[in-house]
Amino acid sequence: MARAVKRAFRYRFYPTDTQAAELARTFGCVRKVYNLALAARAEAWTLRQERVTYHATSAMLTGWKKTEDLAFLGEVSSVPLQQTLRHLQTAFTNFFAKRARYPTFKSKKKSRRSAEYTRSAFRWRDGTLTLAKMDTPLAIVWSRPLPEGATPSTVTVSQDPAGRWFVSLLCDDLIPDAPATTAAVGIDAGLDSLLTLSTGEKITNPRYERADRARLARAQQHLARKQKGSANRAKARLKVARVHARIVDRRRDHLHKVTTRLVRDTQTIVIEDLTVRNMIKNHRLARAISDAGWRQFRTMLEYKADWYGRDLITVDRWYPSSKLCSTCGTLAEQMPLAVRSWTCRCGAVHDRDVNAARNLLAAGLAVTACGAGVRPQRETSRTGRPAVKQETSWATTGLPFLRKGRMSRSWRTRPGSGRRSLVAVVTQPLTNPVTVGCALGLTVGLAGWAPPAPLMRPVELVAAMAVPTALLAYGLSLHGSAVPGSGDTGPEVRLAVALKALAQPAVAYLVARFGLGMSHVLVLACTVTAALPTAQNVFIYAAHYGRGMVLARDSVLLSTVAALPVLIGVSLLAT
Repeated sequence: MARAVKRAFRYRFYPTDTQAAELARTFGCVRKVYNLALAARAEAWTLRQERVTYHATSAMLTGWKKTEDLAFLGEVSSVPLQQTLRHLQTAFTNFFAKRARYPTFKSKKKSRRSAEYTRSAFRWRDGTLTLAKMDTPLAIVWSRPLPEGATPSTVTVSQDPAGRWFVSLLCDDLIPDAPATTAAVGIDAGLDSLLTLSTGEKITNPRYERADRARLARAQQHLARKQKGSANRAKARLKVARVHARIVDRRRDHLHKVTTRLVRDTQTIVIEDLTVRNMIKNHRLARAISDAGWRQFRTMLEYKADWYGRDLITVDRWYPSSKLCSTCGTLAEQMPLAVRSWTCRCGAVHDRDVNAARNLLAAGLAVTACGAGVRPQRETSRTGRPAVKQETSWATTGLPFLRKGRMSRSWRTRPGSGRRSLVAVVTQPLTNPVTVGCALGLTVGLAGWAPPAPLMRPVELVAAMAVPTALLAYGLSLHGSAVPGSGDTGPEVRLAVALKALAQPAVAYLVARFGLGMSHVLVLACTVTAALPTAQNVFIYAAHYGRGMVLARDSVLLSTVAALPVLIGVSLLAT
């Protein structure tokens, strides 16, 4: 079903000299009234602790028009002056709601030149627009038609620094339904490629500012040589502004095309919550980041997704999307910006940006399942933390590699808070496929148990089982030791491989010394299987896909340790 929205249509127009002079006077009066009202409200609060409302400033405007110094305010339409007082009231409302900073005074040279007209201040007839205090309609260039039967409710006239005139018509419009789709995509913003999609597609960064940098530098050099206040300096300033306008227009057009395509073709879009304001503090990347237009890209995605009923999910800015292996879930310790591709210890070779986009998609779908909103970095209704980081604390209790509720360095996931019932604690290991597999193996092995020729003493059995159990305890602390950009691994992983090599001769010795049958070998093999590959691989898969890293480790630990008393008991009974 089509959705009704308020939509602004922006067009360029070319005023006559009389219209340009009238609009210039209106812009000046709007700026003057805004500054006078702001000064009056600030003075009233500073001196008398009194709050001045819009109605009070409207009454002040009537008095200002009657004074000799401000009598020129009556020469322009009163509607733009009233509208600027409403804008000031909105600015104070946003300030008191902590959505914006304290309002500042408007500058003649730096502030945006605009005036807003409501229905009583313009005439719309047969597709022509005539403003108050003007005799002739505006010569508008209709680059696209207005919606059929639409009548503007508000008209905003503005002039940009390049001297171009624009008129914005606010009308009621119906947004057509977008094609139905179930596609989901994760988007990683970058500089080499403007956007990298989880599908592997990369959208080139056009770098419009870099393309026009020479032209901009030349125009700025000419401006710097002109005498301040001269007519030639004004002409040179316009040339600089036109270069900037060319860059801005091309960037905006490109972002509009990209965002429109993404919203029409995808139902679920996952992006990262980037703090561009902080990122541009890096002076080496500030120009490139500003040229990419990440903030503008997100703004367009937000309102277009709302128009077409798409789901836009924003993942927490601290989510390690670049350092996390999208295949096995291994978290690399370091990932410098210079590393554009890296090899995980599982053997997967990743493109940095494509891997990050895939991880963002997985995290975004997890956010949807947990019921988090578009801004997961803010407080949620459950625990006040992002849904991608919501874990229960019962799983981390008593583990030796955790200290005071925090994981060791090799585990970058923050433990959450919460409790689980006893039934959940007991039955949770049964949901782990490795636990179930080991249990089946132990059952088969114990079912075919036969006392060996010389019976194995309990001490010898415990000693044999201690080797893989020690490997398990040590392997649980191993994670993310792969070196980016190479297939090498850290010293801990190499030590675990060496211990595994020592465990294999131990099993062979037991077979030769005590004449163990296939059932005994199966029992030992199940334990070794639970100790080594599980600790290094399986719980990583659970961490990546189910966000249950700690739960999987508990499952492995419980399943392996629980096998020891069973084997000891069977040996005692056999003795």
